Amino acid sequence: MRILFYPKDLDSGDSQRQAVEMAGAMVRAGYEVTMLGGPGLIVGRARELGVEVVSVPERTRWCVLRAVRLLARVSRERDIDMIHAFEWESIAKAFVATQLFRAHAAVTGTVLSRNPAPVLPRTVPLLMTSRSAVADMRSAGYTRVGLLEPWVNTAENDPAKYGNIGELKTHWGFERHGLLIIVVTAPDSESSTAALATVFDAVSDLAALDLPVQLLVVGDGPRHALAEERATELNHRYARTVSVAAGDVLDRGEAYAAADVVIGSDSSVLHGMAFGKPVVVEGDQGYFRAVNHATAEQFQWSGWYGVGSGVGMGKGELLDALKPLLDSQRLREYRGAYSHKLAQKYELDNAVLRQLQEYRDALDTRVGKLSTFSDLIRVAAVLLRRRGMWRLRVWLHGRRSQNT
Repeated sequence: MRILFYPKDLDSGDSQRQAVEMAGAMVRAGYEVTMLGGPGLIVGRARELGVEVVSVPERTRWCVLRAVRLLARVSRERDIDMIHAFEWESIAKAFVATQLFRAHAAVTGTVLSRNPAPVLPRTVPLLMTSRSAVADMRSAGYTRVGLLEPWVNTAENDPAKYGNIGELKTHWGFERHGLLIIVVTAPDSESSTAALATVFDAVSDLAALDLPVQLLVVGDGPRHALAEERATELNHRYARTVSVAAGDVLDRGEAYAAADVVIGSDSSVLHGMAFGKPVVVEGDQGYFRAVNHATAEQFQWSGWYGVGSGVGMGKGELLDALKPLLDSQRLREYRGAYSHKLAQKYELDNAVLRQLQEYRDALDTRVGKLSTFSDLIRVAAVLLRRRGMWRLRVWLHGRRSQNT
């Protein structure tokens, strides 16, 4: 089977990293794998795993018709059997490419993002990453929808590969004996920025109690400068290195291995657990909750995420989750061991078997022409309308710039 992976880009978000790890696992399983994507931080990682990467020119990335034509051309030239697209826009483009330009490949889609999708094809088999998301999709009338929870390569995410924890901490500029909290986030929205601000506030309160607490922020986004400002402010206030806003790094394993506690959501939670770290799940509206025996079942329904009340933006909840862990090495070790055991359920090799079954079902299933045609019209209309709105915003921005 020849498989074309099509993430939305090859930057360093959770969805893109999951796509690359899955593609690499398919190569190891003996399949021919190509990945189509723009330049980004994890291109090198994809090639390291044996995945052929076809670069998407910048102009093509932002033009629906060019992107669709390129997809169809690459699919035909490489005689692709299966296009595996990630997130709504890539799924929509892959569907349009196979239908409009008659590429013979089947399409499957994986949706990891929690943002509402403007459109998704109803005739394309979709895998969601939480039971609650599957239930929501079925309630909305989608019948070709299944579950594949986020995956993690536990062999790759092994702290033994990274050496002494104290030395790793000094690599980031921290005290080797301090207690290091890492938060993995992409500060790209008001919600993610508010959650990160709560983390900074909580760490500041803990530092004011003379706890040897330290914070490493891993991840990049348009609002990363705000994280840098807060880190500088904390360091100045306490006259030591309390926080470092590292931006994104290719190998996040160095950060996970150095951590005493991990804060994150979705696949970053699984990576923290694979490293045997106690984890606090971060969500929206001030949601923070520790992973333990009492909460695991809830997360297996909702995914590694939650929505809080918004009261106080969750600082009290975060402190309640962190203080017991920071006060007790024994509790950190106990929760870390539980995390590591729980992570085995999400092993990448198991996800590959589930995904291969999805590929086979997609290749074996035939959808009626009328259903496919009406789906094509609906999806293409949304893609083109959104593209037109984007071009209008760019034009208006240019006009305003000229007038100032």
